[in-house]
Amino acid sequence: MKIKVKAQGPLLVIAIDGRMAVPHDIATFDDQLSEIRNDGRGVIIDLTKCAWIPSSGLSILIYQYKQYRGAKLPICMVLGTNDKIGRIMVISRLAEVFQQYSTVEEAAEGMTSSSDARK
Repeated sequence: MKIKVKAQGPLLVIAIDGRMAVPHDIATFDDQLSEIRNDGRGVIIDLTKCAWIPSSGLSILIYQYKQYRGAKLPICMVLGTNDKIGRIMVISRLAEVFQQYSTVEEAAEGMTSSSDARK
Protein backbone atom coordinates (compact mmCIF):
# COMPACT_ATOMS: atom_id res chain seq x y z
CA MET A 1 0.00 0.00 0.00
CA LYS A 2 1.17 3.51 -0.81
CA ILE A 3 0.04 6.63 1.02
CA LYS A 4 0.35 10.04 -0.61
CA VAL A 5 -0.42 13.30 1.15
CA LYS A 6 -0.91 16.51 -0.83
CA ALA A 7 -2.49 19.92 -0.30
CA GLN A 8 -5.85 20.74 -1.84
CA GLY A 9 -6.51 24.34 -0.89
CA PRO A 10 -6.74 24.63 2.90
CA LEU A 11 -7.28 20.85 3.23
CA LEU A 12 -4.92 17.92 2.91
CA VAL A 13 -5.66 14.85 0.80
CA ILE A 14 -4.51 11.45 2.01
CA ALA A 15 -4.68 9.01 -0.91
CA ILE A 16 -4.47 5.25 -0.45
CA ASP A 17 -3.21 3.18 -3.38
CA GLY A 18 -3.40 -0.61 -3.06
CA ARG A 19 -4.49 -3.02 -0.35
CA MET A 20 -4.56 -1.85 3.25
CA ALA A 21 -3.76 -5.33 4.47
CA VAL A 22 -1.01 -5.46 7.07
CA PRO A 23 -0.95 -3.91 10.55
CA HIS A 24 1.92 -1.59 9.57
CA ASP A 25 -0.21 -0.10 6.75
CA ILE A 26 -3.10 0.55 9.10
CA ALA A 27 -0.84 2.10 11.76
CA THR A 28 0.77 4.35 9.14
CA PHE A 29 -2.67 5.45 7.89
CA ASP A 30 -3.77 6.23 11.46
CA ASP A 31 -0.55 8.14 12.18
CA GLN A 32 -0.93 10.24 9.02
CA LEU A 33 -4.53 11.15 9.87
CA SER A 34 -3.52 12.04 13.45
CA GLU A 35 -0.65 14.22 12.23
CA ILE A 36 -2.94 16.13 9.87
CA ARG A 37 -5.52 16.61 12.65
CA ASN A 38 -2.85 17.74 15.12
CA ASP A 39 -1.76 20.35 12.58
CA GLY A 40 -5.33 21.71 12.70
CA ARG A 41 -6.16 20.88 9.08
CA GLY A 42 -9.15 19.15 7.57
CA VAL A 43 -8.70 16.03 5.48
CA ILE A 44 -10.05 14.40 2.34
CA ILE A 45 -9.54 10.63 2.42
CA ASP A 46 -9.12 9.50 -1.19
CA LEU A 47 -10.00 5.80 -1.53
CA THR A 48 -10.43 5.76 -5.31
CA LYS A 49 -7.37 3.49 -5.74
CA CYS A 50 -7.75 1.53 -2.51
CA ALA A 51 -8.10 -2.17 -3.36
CA TRP A 52 -9.08 -3.44 0.11
CA ILE A 53 -9.74 -2.12 3.61
CA PRO A 54 -10.03 -4.57 6.53
CA SER A 55 -12.16 -4.16 9.64
CA SER A 56 -9.21 -2.66 11.52
CA GLY A 57 -8.98 0.01 8.81
CA LEU A 58 -12.69 0.71 9.23
CA SER A 59 -12.10 1.08 12.97
CA ILE A 60 -9.44 3.72 12.24
CA LEU A 61 -11.91 5.59 10.01
CA ILE A 62 -14.51 5.61 12.80
CA TYR A 63 -11.99 6.69 15.44
CA GLN A 64 -10.53 9.45 13.27
CA TYR A 65 -13.98 10.67 12.23
CA LYS A 66 -14.84 11.17 15.91
CA GLN A 67 -11.54 12.92 16.57
CA TYR A 68 -11.91 15.30 13.62
CA ARG A 69 -15.52 16.10 14.51
CA GLY A 70 -14.50 16.74 18.13
CA ALA A 71 -11.81 19.13 16.90
CA LYS A 72 -14.38 20.76 14.56
CA LEU A 73 -12.23 19.95 11.52
CA PRO A 74 -13.68 18.82 8.19
CA ILE A 75 -13.25 15.18 7.16
CA CYS A 76 -14.72 13.41 4.15
CA MET A 77 -13.95 10.65 1.70
CA VAL A 78 -13.71 10.25 -2.05
CA LEU A 79 -14.65 6.90 -3.56
CA GLY A 80 -14.98 7.82 -7.23
CA THR A 81 -16.10 4.68 -9.06
CA ASN A 82 -14.52 2.27 -6.54
CA ASP A 83 -17.53 -0.02 -6.13
CA LYS A 84 -15.68 -2.56 -3.98
CA ILE A 85 -14.81 -0.02 -1.27
CA GLY A 86 -18.21 1.66 -1.78
CA ARG A 87 -19.95 -1.62 -0.90
CA ILE A 88 -17.78 -2.00 2.21
CA MET A 89 -18.78 1.52 3.28
CA VAL A 90 -22.48 0.73 2.76
CA ILE A 91 -22.33 -2.63 4.58
CA SER A 92 -20.40 -1.09 7.49
CA ARG A 93 -22.83 1.86 7.47
CA LEU A 94 -19.94 4.31 7.22
CA ALA A 95 -21.60 5.63 4.08
CA GLU A 96 -24.20 7.14 6.43
CA VAL A 97 -21.53 8.83 8.55
CA PHE A 98 -18.93 10.20 6.13
CA GLN A 99 -19.69 12.88 3.63
CA GLN A 100 -18.74 11.31 0.28
CA TYR A 101 -17.71 12.85 -3.01
CA SER A 102 -16.84 11.54 -6.47
CA THR A 103 -13.64 13.56 -6.95
CA VAL A 104 -11.04 15.27 -4.78
CA GLU A 105 -11.86 18.60 -6.43
CA GLU A 106 -15.57 18.19 -5.65
CA ALA A 107 -14.71 17.27 -2.06
CA ALA A 108 -12.43 20.29 -1.62
CA GLU A 109 -15.11 22.62 -2.96
CA GLY A 110 -17.85 21.03 -0.84
CA MET A 111 -15.79 20.95 2.34
CA THR A 112 -14.50 24.49 1.91
CA SER A 113 -17.98 25.91 1.31
CA SER A 114 -19.48 23.96 4.23
CA SER A 115 -16.65 25.21 6.49
CA ASP A 116 -17.36 28.77 5.37
CA ALA A 117 -21.05 28.29 6.11
CA ARG A 118 -20.27 27.19 9.70
CA LYS A 119 -18.33 30.37 10.46
